[in-house]
Amino acid sequence: MSEGPGAVRSGVSVRVPASSANLGAGFDVLAVALGLRLELTVTETGNFEVLSTMPFPLDRSNLIVRAFETLHPADGLRFEVNSNIPRCGRASAQPPERGPERA
Repeated sequence: MSEGPGAVRSGVSVRVPASSANLGAGFDVLAVALGLRLELTVTETGNFEVLSTMPFPLDRSNLIVRAFETLHPADGLRFEVNSNIPRCGRASAQPPERGPERA
């Protein structure tokens, strides 16, 4: 196997299933497993990198990277994150649209 820059040496993938608790407040009491998943692949490449189509930080401020770094430095690792789990609370965190002001 090549040991040059960008050569892939080893890696691991983890799949995490969503539950009804991911849907928001009140759904956690249902305790239902869903067909939604987050998949994380960490690969040793020699360069730090975060790849994802999800709208979250692609640097060391990423929560997944921060959690990983509590156990091991992320230097030289590529983190690939794929998920079809909707972001919790996104709709409920938005303030309601305001209608025209009334005098």
